[in-house]
Amino acid sequence: MKFQNHIVWITGASSGIGLHLAKAFAKEGAIIAASARRMALLEALVLEIKQEGGFAQAFFCDVMDEQSIEKCMHDIVQAFGKLDVCVANAGGGVMGKIEKLSADEWDRQLRLNVTGLALTAKYALPELRKTNGRNWRLCTSDNSSGK
Repeated sequence: MKFQNHIVWITGASSGIGLHLAKAFAKEGAIIAASARRMALLEALVLEIKQEGGFAQAFFCDVMDEQSIEKCMHDIVQAFGKLDVCVANAGGGVMGKIEKLSADEWDRQLRLNVTGLALTAKYALPELRKTNGRNWRLCTSDNSSGK
């Protein structure tokens, strides 16, 4: 298995691409640190991965809140002792006609898709350097609610 015993943190793992990535990494032997805001959905994912013979744990993380990202990274290292892969997947978009979208809606998208990504990398990189790990940014979800 390609990721046997690697600790893989996936933001936005409660649905969409993040959820499917968590399942795929688990099938490759990874230990999944699944994070998002929606804990009930994360717990369902963790149960499904465990039923398939893998291992996962849910961690609350709101990538629009720097303290939440920092705490999540701390909790993952406390739980597993290391981090091998970080998939900065949490994201979302604004929907509607450009004439009707507010500055606050655009600012939210920027915080979610750019600042959230950068802060996830900021807190993951020191741990990834310890393991020669990787930080990946994948495409964002098609879910405008953020994750």
